[in-house]
Amino acid sequence: MVDGGGAILSEPSVRLLTAGGGEHGLGFELAAHRYMGALADTGAYGHTGFTGTSLVIDPASRAVVVLLTNRVHPSRHGPSVHPVRAAVGDIVAGALH
Repeated sequence: MVDGGGAILSEPSVRLLTAGGGEHGLGFELAAHRYMGALADTGAYGHTGFTGTSLVIDPASRAVVVLLTNRVHPSRHGPSVHPVRAAVGDIVAGALH
């Protein structure tokens, strides 16, 4: 993971966080179509938050998608934001690939 030429995490750290089987690495979810949309097809990894936030990293294009929503306002019983997250992933993947 790189920010303007300076490493935030070392390559071994990223490999460790994304190692695993299926949709779960040690620190990130791997290729989770339910909220990454088409970005999952490129080997993306990411993480979601209860309030509706999500982070998706596409190593193929070096794109980072941060989605900030508030699904708990005005109530914690609102619908899932996964469809919105997946739609954003589809739009970003379409623009990149």
